[in-house]
Amino acid sequence: VKSAVGRVMTPTLAMVVERYEANKNFKPTTFYEVMADFKLMAGDYSSKLLNGKEFAKYESKDEAEAIVNQLSGFAFGKVEDHKEVKKKNPYPLFHLTSLQQEANRKFGYSAAKTLSITQALYEKHKAVTYPRTDANVLPSDYIETAEQVIEILAANYPSSSAVINNDWVQIQSGNKRIFNDALITDHFAIVPTNKIPSDLSIEEKNIYDLIVKRFIAVFYPAAEYNHTTRITYVDEFQFKTTGNVLIKAGWLAVYGNQADDENGDKEETLVMAAPDETANLTKVHTKDGQTKPPALYNEATLLKAMETAGKELEDDEYANILKGKGIGTPATRAGIIEKLKETGKFEAYMKIDKKSLIPTERGIKIIHYLRDNAPSLISPELTGEWEYKLTQIESEELARTTFMAQIHNAVTELVNSLPTSTAQQYRRKEIGKCPSCEENDLVDRKYSYMCECGFKINKEVAGYKLTDKDLSDIISSGKTTKIKSFKSKAGKPFAATLVLDKDNNTLSFQF
Repeated sequence: VKSAVGRVMTPTLAMVVERYEANKNFKPTTFYEVMADFKLMAGDYSSKLLNGKEFAKYESKDEAEAIVNQLSGFAFGKVEDHKEVKKKNPYPLFHLTSLQQEANRKFGYSAAKTLSITQALYEKHKAVTYPRTDANVLPSDYIETAEQVIEILAANYPSSSAVINNDWVQIQSGNKRIFNDALITDHFAIVPTNKIPSDLSIEEKNIYDLIVKRFIAVFYPAAEYNHTTRITYVDEFQFKTTGNVLIKAGWLAVYGNQADDENGDKEETLVMAAPDETANLTKVHTKDGQTKPPALYNEATLLKAMETAGKELEDDEYANILKGKGIGTPATRAGIIEKLKETGKFEAYMKIDKKSLIPTERGIKIIHYLRDNAPSLISPELTGEWEYKLTQIESEELARTTFMAQIHNAVTELVNSLPTSTAQQYRRKEIGKCPSCEENDLVDRKYSYMCECGFKINKEVAGYKLTDKDLSDIISSGKTTKIKSFKSKAGKPFAATLVLDKDNNTLSFQF
């Protein structure tokens, strides 16, 4: 089977494969926490035991139960509240990638579907501005137009009235998060036009509603919370809980005072404590939890990763630092994902399973091969740098001849590093069942024998090249006979047995 590789699709697939393998090979560990339930005049709240500044976590239930037993004789807790007013600004206006992320998160739409719907809103209905944009701001000369659009929207979106009555567009005219010429190249953010559409399909209405509400909300003031951190002291033990109380709705009023958090995180409201009030300790108990694997990519999170070349950023403000250094462009990212999912003569590279992106066997094999033989081709960072240099050529900051010389050198180095018989390398020989997962076959790669589960046996260990018998022993019994030809980093020989360590999915020395 032939497989095409390139600087855009391949690193995108690599991110999906690497996340899938990290998720699949993750071994959760159980931990135990100590919880306490308290009662105040205003109501009940639960709290978690601290160890210093972090929550206490115990490896065994017995350790946690010992703490519970120590607390069994106490009935009250001293309450200490630390309050801080926090502000939350409106989310930035949409560019194509952020709109695709939100539509996937809220409605499960693919990136390609969102682009198609938004394109129809732009071309057919004339209801939104140009969609294939990477800017999330407006030009400084758009202030008057923005006011006109807000007034037109008021008939269908009552939250527009507050923007008009308080003159918030003019008040926000100097806000660089909204109006910023420096962050615009060819096109500005996706916003509604002065044309109110009619006869929209449900899907078109969903996308239009996202765009309109984001546009209205951006002119509102920040939402304000009273963020409370409560420490409850029981003898020498400290229990912590946090909560938010909404003081001023601000832009949240556009969403009925409760907009979904983009990460799905929510914090419960905390009951108020009266001055100097003592809390009744009603219950102390243990709670078990498990460490969580890295989440599989869905289209929304993959788009975000493509936008930042795999670098995870918490704040939208910082995304501008990597602007132009992502994988693909807003206009092409949906097509890249669709191409990787495309089935035709050959198996697709990845598929969707309950919104998650899962690499197929074909996708995994091609990334494993490239990881061994052409790692630069699967590097998101390198692809992001090339994208950035293309934008530099466009803005005449970099000479085309300089860039082409760099590409020529990189491609020459890449071709020279590939095995002489690519077809032979790609059709790797299966050599037996994996001794770790006991499900998949080990395959013979350039420098190792590797399983899809992530288990790997290096062909050379501590200066010693494994024999066929060594490999057979590991597969059949989980260990080799004693080998006397290992060499330490200092060059000194030593003897040991290689033993399968299933907990860590690797081999270790046994002396």
